[in-house]
Amino acid sequence: QGNLQVALTELQALTQVAVAVDQPIDKRFTSLPSLAQIEDLALKNSAEVRYKRKHLEVVRLDVKREQVAALPTVYYRNDYEFLDNPGNDERTSNGFVIEGNLDGFGFSALGRVKAAAARQVAAQEDLNVTLNDVRSRVNNLMSNRSVQQLLIKSQREVVTVVESTMASFLRQ
Repeated sequence: QGNLQVALTELQALTQVAVAVDQPIDKRFTSLPSLAQIEDLALKNSAEVRYKRKHLEVVRLDVKREQVAALPTVYYRNDYEFLDNPGNDERTSNGFVIEGNLDGFGFSALGRVKAAAARQVAAQEDLNVTLNDVRSRVNNLMSNRSVQQLLIKSQREVVTVVESTMASFLRQ
């Protein structure tokens, strides 16, 4: 009764309305889906899991960006000389141009790619830890719920035994 009163007081504080408790509760509000479904819902709706998945996507794109940044750029170039040059009759020049960064003979680019790959591995592990944490919390909550249901059942059995003992005593 004490817990009921505390819950009613908290409910009234939240809703600002007195809630009648004499009506039966619909079974669909008291039954839960299976553990696998609850776990799936928790993983899908966890803000932390969604954040870590998006972060992993960003880190994967960062790895690709670092890999592409290390590649040389190749483009075609066409120049036309507008000024008269008496020594050169050819006014147009064409050619392919290759540009690339040779910082540290390519080792710095390789280092950046490896660092980005390490950040990707760390983000994946961080996501795995978060997924395991959510699963663990769901399992703990469901275990606690099972224990509470067993306690309720055993308390009901105790009440039934005490009532039958009392009825037997009163008959004598």
